[in-house]
Amino acid sequence: MVKKIIQVKSLKIYLVIAILAAIGSILRSCLAKEINGVLLVNILGCIALGFINLFLKDYNYSNLSLAKGLTVGFIGSFTTFSSYNLEIFKLINHKQYLAGLTYFILFAGLGLFFTWIGMLLEKIVVKVGKNR
Repeated sequence: MVKKIIQVKSLKIYLVIAILAAIGSILRSCLAKEINGVLLVNILGCIALGFINLFLKDYNYSNLSLAKGLTVGFIGSFTTFSSYNLEIFKLINHKQYLAGLTYFILFAGLGLFFTWIGMLLEKIVVKVGKNR
């Protein structure tokens, strides 16, 4: 009986991940029409992931299905790390080495910076929410 309950919970988690991943990938497709769009998607994804991770931690959020759905499903399919690597490879392949290096540095640096911004935003939102 316990094993059956665990299997149902696992199935629910995977279903939520799949649904939110579909939404994230569709939204990514709409926003990432060009290299700058991919950069925007990754910046938004970093902000969202930083915010969501701290928010879930600060509120001891225990709904594993929604937590995994948002982080692994939605953000995982929304951000485009593989597309980022492909774009760099294309630039290098076309002998645009400086552009490839610049793109690499921008993504890595801005990704870290905007993840930090997401964490700061979460702290602001939580502080405002607690003051109400």
